[in-house]
Amino acid sequence: MGVVSALADVRAFLFQSVILETVRTMKAMLLLVMCALPCFARIGETREQCVKRYGPIYEESSDGARLEFRSKGLDVICFFRDGKAWGLSVQVAPKAMTDEEPAGFTDLTASQAEKILQANAGTSKWKLTRYDDGIDLRRYETEDGKILASNGPGGLWIETRERMMEARRVRSEEFIDEVIKGF
Repeated sequence: MGVVSALADVRAFLFQSVILETVRTMKAMLLLVMCALPCFARIGETREQCVKRYGPIYEESSDGARLEFRSKGLDVICFFRDGKAWGLSVQVAPKAMTDEEPAGFTDLTASQAEKILQANAGTSKWKLTRYDDGIDLRRYETEDGKILASNGPGGLWIETRERMMEARRVRSEEFIDEVIKGF
């Protein structure tokens, strides 16, 4: 009976130690990411403001309408029109490739996404307009209807309503052009 009791005590101690170490690691990771959160881009910022906020440009489109930054563990892509950001995408940056784990983006937590959304609400407030539990996708809109967002697999996407309508128009025209080719 004494050996069984001692083994149970050792097992409980080891389990508690593993849990404690896991919690410490998670707290450290959360603190690291939270320190990076105040630096998020905002709809309406200029190219210069984004460069000041994130540092060097990681990648840029040939027309300068798309800038990608890798800053403080985040991958931020800003889309510009008339010199102002009218769309942005935020993801946790890919990890370095190792034999054990391939490189890849990871999703933001709901708490992280909430902080970024608040930084982009302007004078309005966000409202949840749709939640798809099957793929864990949340869609938001500001109360004034000027800014839209979605958060789910692939990261957080924020854009002006104008950008969303323009993207739909372009996709529609491209689709029609493709269909017409066959006639």
